[in-house]
Amino acid sequence: MSNQPSNGNALDEWKEARSIIARFDNSLSDLRKYGFSFVTALLAANGLISQGGTSVVTVQVKAAILVATMGLIVALKLLDTHYRHFQEAASMRGRILEGRLNLDLTNDISFFYAMNRFWWYVQVLYYGFVGLTALLGIAILWSNIPLLIMILVAAFVSGGLIYIINKPEKSWALGDWSVDNKIVSQGTPVRITYTNLNSEDRKPVTFKLWWNFKKESEITKGDYEPANEVEVKLKYFDNYDWLWETETVVPGLYELAMSSDGVQSNGGTEMPLEKMTIQITPAVKKDGPVKNLLDKNSP
Repeated sequence: MSNQPSNGNALDEWKEARSIIARFDNSLSDLRKYGFSFVTALLAANGLISQGGTSVVTVQVKAAILVATMGLIVALKLLDTHYRHFQEAASMRGRILEGRLNLDLTNDISFFYAMNRFWWYVQVLYYGFVGLTALLGIAILWSNIPLLIMILVAAFVSGGLIYIINKPEKSWALGDWSVDNKIVSQGTPVRITYTNLNSEDRKPVTFKLWWNFKKESEITKGDYEPANEVEVKLKYFDNYDWLWETETVVPGLYELAMSSDGVQSNGGTEMPLEKMTIQITPAVKKDGPVKNLLDKNSP
């Protein structure tokens, strides 16, 4: 049994989330730095071998190099997005934990980053490299209409693929349920937290939240009835907390069920029932050792 304070566990997880964000940030920086340098070198080399009329490289090979360069740019964008999604997931978890720890670091960084649209300037670089590659192809293959058309089509396809990769994903009506500790001694309250991750609407949304629990031996006896129900308005990444008091709870394994229903003008969105197992251990008698010592010393 662990009696470590729940805030300590959350703080350790938050530190790991920040560490993951930093690691993926370094990976993204290296990917962009070396990837863009390699693409620039390819474009420069293609421009140099196209100088003069004595080049042994045919125009077909030059066109193939330009098309391959565009393919490399698309591949870089795909890897960039792959790393960025991992980073965003760690950032989201960090923001959820900050609501429990009364911290604002990740939340403030995300807010100012989104407000200044820094991500947009980085993504424009990919379109810029595709455009520069197409311009170089036009300059080199101006007299060869079929190859020129191929370069323009490749540029159009590459730009479309980058747009698809960079296109924001469909917003989902998401919510996060969490507890501060899954193993507690009898009498220790369990903090239950719901965080609104519904990115469909950044305005406050009304939610009907409820939770209930059953002992392990009663889990198969029918469905859960809503209990501890409350109706609250939450903005994106706002959270709501309950305390499950366990003074009168019999020690054992319990299944905790939680549900959230979004109350909106379109009829609302019902979220799946979330479940997790909580272990309530017998209360520790703090006066046990003292009482035993007094009993031994009594005449």
